[in-house]
Amino acid sequence: MKLFKLYIYIGLLIVTISSCNKTLEVTPKYILNTEKAFANDSMAALQMAGIYAQFTTGTTELTTGFNLDLGLVSDELMPAGYNATAGSSAFILYNYQLRSQDASTNTYWTDVYNFIYGANSIIINVAASSGMTDAYKKQCTGEALAWRAFFYYYLANFYGAVPYVTNGDYNQTRFLNRTSVDSIFQYCISDLKRADSLLSENYPTEGKFRFNKSAADALLARVYLSSSDYQGVIENVNKILATGDYSMSTLDNMFNADSKETILQIWSQINYTSIGNTANYDSYISYMATIGSTGNLYDDFSNDDNRKQRFLRQYDDTTYLVNKYQNNGFDLNTDITEYEIMFKLDELYLSRAEAYARLGQNSAALADVNMIRQRAGLEDLDASLSGDVLIDSILDERRKELCFEWSDRWITLKRTGKVNAVLSQFKPNVWQSYHQLFPIPLTEIQRSSITQNPGY
Repeated sequence: MKLFKLYIYIGLLIVTISSCNKTLEVTPKYILNTEKAFANDSMAALQMAGIYAQFTTGTTELTTGFNLDLGLVSDELMPAGYNATAGSSAFILYNYQLRSQDASTNTYWTDVYNFIYGANSIIINVAASSGMTDAYKKQCTGEALAWRAFFYYYLANFYGAVPYVTNGDYNQTRFLNRTSVDSIFQYCISDLKRADSLLSENYPTEGKFRFNKSAADALLARVYLSSSDYQGVIENVNKILATGDYSMSTLDNMFNADSKETILQIWSQINYTSIGNTANYDSYISYMATIGSTGNLYDDFSNDDNRKQRFLRQYDDTTYLVNKYQNNGFDLNTDITEYEIMFKLDELYLSRAEAYARLGQNSAALADVNMIRQRAGLEDLDASLSGDVLIDSILDERRKELCFEWSDRWITLKRTGKVNAVLSQFKPNVWQSYHQLFPIPLTEIQRSSITQNPGY
């Protein structure tokens, strides 16, 4: 673990240097496409650490963006403080003022494709390496496949049909046509099934900071849910639970560094989470939970729901901050108490509950969703619930339990076909149906054969 941390430190330095000259040119900046870079396990570990280092830093803003920015375009978050000023990136997202030439629009496309090219480079070069052990080849390939699936899943949810690239050379792939969302999801499923076959249930280093088999399966369950493959959701959740390695925690410690509920977390070198710092810092108010508008998040929590106090923190009479991550500043002098979490059990139980309900297995669905409600201090749902009423009840629990996490609300509204009905009511003066997709960066359109998304 110490050696891999050292590699991440080196990766952080590479990322910092490369980000000083950042353009829309989508090429991997932290993967060395040379035979020496994959000459042995140690050299390959350095390349793998580059992906984790890039994702760990704030230079790409992806962890904050995936968790908070998409809360602005849904009905979870509102811009606050300096972010409430016209022209700020949060104001632009909240009011759907996205333009194809804006840097705030381009970040997701550029940085996500940069990760994808990096993952492709690892997959290709590991396969060609003659100096790596077979065991570490499997580990690196499995991790890279999982990362590629992760980023394509979000790319498709943000932009719709996108070019599907498996090469590491931008010049050879820049003129590819867009691939449908359904096909992208199927590619993700294929990658994750292969990752499952290559990865061990054991984490490759101390802690839960790198993909193992269960982390790949947790992502696979997420993709299956978006693909309406409900049996696939159930089977993958069952597989993870059968390991016995994970268990539900209390509300107070669900985000703790040592939480048994966590399946994959993001390593940090200091006691700090970018989400806590961005959204729960008194001297730097920038985001607040939606309040006042029809369908706002604050009122969706009942007063006897313990999550209302745990997930939201009152700042003043009209401002409630995101309180899931409570490490909200740089603390160099204490042990790390929280890590940002990518996958945990509550999402899996809610996904399985929805899958059961959609397949008519109501008792099983109620058992899963009631486990979430009981932890929140709520009574069980009516045992007679079924059909759409039961599904909507599960989705309501999902909104509250997974608020501000990995664009879940935005993706749920889209995959369930509720996005127009909900957001036209929540933001009646600004919402248009075409806002379901982000605009393709203008620079990308000008140098490729990609067409712009409708409405932009």
